[in-house]
Amino acid sequence: MFKILNINSVREKVRNSSTYIAVAVLMLASFAPLVLQSNVSAQTLTTRSATINKSAPSSTNVEFAFAYSIPNTTSTKAGIIYQFCTQPLGTCVLPTGMNVQTSNTHDSQTGWPTNGTAFAAVAETANVGECTLNTNTYMICYSRDETVATGTTGGAVTHTISGITAPSSAQTVYVRIALYTNDDFLNANRLQSGSPATDDAGTIAVAFVNQLNVTGRVQERLVFCVFALDDLAGSSATVGAAAGNFPTNCSAAEATASSSVDIGVVDNLNIARSPVDNAPPTSLGNDRFGAAMINTNASNGISLTYYATVATTGTNELQSFRVGGATCNVSGTSVVDQCFISADDAAGETLVIGTERFGMQIVCITNSNTTTAGSTANLGTGGNGTGSSGGTFNTVYANGDTTQAQLQDTGSDDCENSEAGNLVAWRDSATAQALIHSSTVVDDELVKMRFAATANATTPTGTYTVATTYIATPVF
Repeated sequence: MFKILNINSVREKVRNSSTYIAVAVLMLASFAPLVLQSNVSAQTLTTRSATINKSAPSSTNVEFAFAYSIPNTTSTKAGIIYQFCTQPLGTCVLPTGMNVQTSNTHDSQTGWPTNGTAFAAVAETANVGECTLNTNTYMICYSRDETVATGTTGGAVTHTISGITAPSSAQTVYVRIALYTNDDFLNANRLQSGSPATDDAGTIAVAFVNQLNVTGRVQERLVFCVFALDDLAGSSATVGAAAGNFPTNCSAAEATASSSVDIGVVDNLNIARSPVDNAPPTSLGNDRFGAAMINTNASNGISLTYYATVATTGTNELQSFRVGGATCNVSGTSVVDQCFISADDAAGETLVIGTERFGMQIVCITNSNTTTAGSTANLGTGGNGTGSSGGTFNTVYANGDTTQAQLQDTGSDDCENSEAGNLVAWRDSATAQALIHSSTVVDDELVKMRFAATANATTPTGTYTVATTYIATPVF
């Protein structure tokens, strides 16, 4: 069965539908300008960033260097509000431990439209429009004179502030930036639309992070060696030329050097002093100095001390220059026994021919650039003294050149040849005596030592020897 349609009813429905469609179109058309207007008024700060000079939590006096582009408008730019928040949108909460108000200060600005004054921080207790410092600790404000030349536009600007205290823990801080065309900070004069809680058109982010702590260990080091150092051939060689016979380090010294110093024939007519050439029959020796070399990274320096080693055979004066196994006078002053009288170690002695004395002297410190393999010149740099502190050498063991410049190598021939002075001393007790000291690190510096003796007419014949014990004590 077919149903017959009412044509008039259909026409009425179509007519009513057209009316609805037309009304809807008109309504959309009326809203369109509102939507477009909203997009135009949102003045976004583009290419925005903030560079901080410290990123560690709890850092003080943190500097924020803001950089962004402001809209190209003729509006004045007279106010800035910065809000430091835990999130980019929503209610602003100041990160725990962060302080932005107490010490903040304007440092510099560039690119802003011409103005007679720079931005300055608004007083912390102020409440001016949306600048509510008195009630919102997360906020700081900057303002300046509103007068700006006609035709002012926008573009890239910077604003640097400092005096900020970072949060007490690692986190990201979101800084919301709002610009105002008036220093009354009214919302109506806000260059960006919306409210600080809902508009992210001026938000940047910075991160405060934990620091990496890198640890390394330089171990304590001491390289110390004692050896007999060969003299140069010829007696006229200068110190500069003498550099070639110094070992570069203890390894080189111990690989080739001897431990024996022979001062040759000792009599009452001369003073025998090392090095003594081995040129029979006129001289019998091995042409060597005594030497000690030190290398240490002890930051508080090092002391070099010595004492005569106790002889294993014989009686009395066991630490003197003596004949092995001999029985000597207990007084230590006899010139008829087989033990030499030791030179005074309290004041030093100038040897007098025929008085029977034995001793040692510091010839020089090879720590000049021309003579040392190392890079430091720290042994004895304080000059003469006790040799136990202050970077001094012990004056009682100094040769005729007693000043620091003379004792150290300076290009003269003092370090290799005979000096006018014969000041010597000898420690023949169990207590070590200081020779030389450094107050800081030492790099392969070498101390040269000479041994000397003269006999009395009654000094018995024999082969006299003595061993020495040297001790290097670094202070780390």
